[in-house]
Amino acid sequence: MSSRRESINAQNIAGFRLIIDFLLALGSEYQPSDNAISIFSLENDLQTVITTEDGFNKLQATFCQALYDQQAAFEQAAKLMEQVELVPNPLRSADKTSEAHKMLIKKVKGGREIKMVLVKDGQSVGNYTLSVSQFHYANRATSLHLVIQTLKTEEGYSPSDASISIAGLKSKLKAMNDSCEGIASLMASVEEMRLLRNNILYHPETGLINIVRMIKAYIRNLYGQQSEQYQRLLVIPFSHKKF
Repeated sequence: MSSRRESINAQNIAGFRLIIDFLLALGSEYQPSDNAISIFSLENDLQTVITTEDGFNKLQATFCQALYDQQAAFEQAAKLMEQVELVPNPLRSADKTSEAHKMLIKKVKGGREIKMVLVKDGQSVGNYTLSVSQFHYANRATSLHLVIQTLKTEEGYSPSDASISIAGLKSKLKAMNDSCEGIASLMASVEEMRLLRNNILYHPETGLINIVRMIKAYIRNLYGQQSEQYQRLLVIPFSHKKF
């Protein structure tokens, strides 16, 4: 989701707080019979959305850090492949198998920068799938697995550097796979929290967007459509996004 849309969510939360302040300033004149728009209920609603938004922001920050760590881990794998290629092996032949081996190493290295994006499954609201970049990382991990299998068959492969030994490469492969699994889990959690936050804000029946409509209707009926109070309420920013 774009940063602009996220900023609108923050603006609406701030706007809801201003609406409560506006109602408090009315004092005893604000006495709605509907408990849903009582000051007590509104303050509880505000706290709920603030807590949910904070949880979303923290989870998203964790997700972004995981993406950064994943990129770093795969860059390390690419550097290891450069070292693997330099390991002398007098028993290695220059046949098609060797060419296939080189191709696998190339796939592990990657070779293009990929923008991290979240991709929504348009067929089902809330059902998200891995982005193209995550499939790319998963394929790179698979390629490393195949490189390891190939190296295990080479009797002459005996590097002095433990990081590119069979055991060292297996350890790196595990870290890469763990990274991919962690990203997938975090991605699902981020989207689940985003949907929860959006429901609190924009659900047409129970969301704050409907609460704000009810408040405006009450103030309009209480003071009149052309009243100063109603006009002051109208200028408080709260975007009526369609959910």
